[in-house]
Amino acid sequence: MKILIVTNYYHPEIGAASSRMNLMSEHLQKLGHDIEILCPLPNYPHGRVFENYRNKIFKYEIINKIKVFRLFILPSNSGNIILRLSSMLSFAISLWIFAFRVKSIKQKDIIIIQNSPLFVSFSANILFGVLYNKPTVLNVSDLWPLSALEIGILKKGLMFKFLKTIEKYNYKISKAFMGQSIEILDYLNKYNEKPKFLYRNIPNNNSISKPLRAKNHKILY
Repeated sequence: MKILIVTNYYHPEIGAASSRMNLMSEHLQKLGHDIEILCPLPNYPHGRVFENYRNKIFKYEIINKIKVFRLFILPSNSGNIILRLSSMLSFAISLWIFAFRVKSIKQKDIIIIQNSPLFVSFSANILFGVLYNKPTVLNVSDLWPLSALEIGILKKGLMFKFLKTIEKYNYKISKAFMGQSIEILDYLNKYNEKPKFLYRNIPNNNSISKPLRAKNHKILY
């Protein structure tokens, strides 16, 4: 299959999210799939675009034989929720402006979208799932905005209700889901009965624990 992966984090960035998407793309490629990545200019975790990528609004490169399309972002690692949301929103806007330069999107069989950031996954879902009419799989690694509420970044109010509305519509558009934990999959089950898979970056199938198997969820490696 021809697969496009939309993610807010990717190599050479470090961290769990970047590692997860790197391994996913490389493993899918080894299975014989044609993989392309759509992501922002690398900036995590410092909140500043990496030196070799500065002063650019669009960059195409090939990493480990995988095509990577990098789009403009206003990076920020600030604890200020407004600045962080503005950074996420800037990449979401870039998707609408620059994604049409990726001519191969029309040929894709499936779109895998990393969630969160919520604005990015929602924009990608609307753009590719609705306008391009492509089946989208949402890879849910963070239950935003619920997680933001639990750690005190957000409070219940108009903003929280607005983000919850976006979250629900995001789940409505997606054709299937991947989650990084059983708890995430159980949470998603409250919204729909669409296909769901537990995705773990585990190199050896034998290392999967019996409790995970006992939950009767399909597991992807």
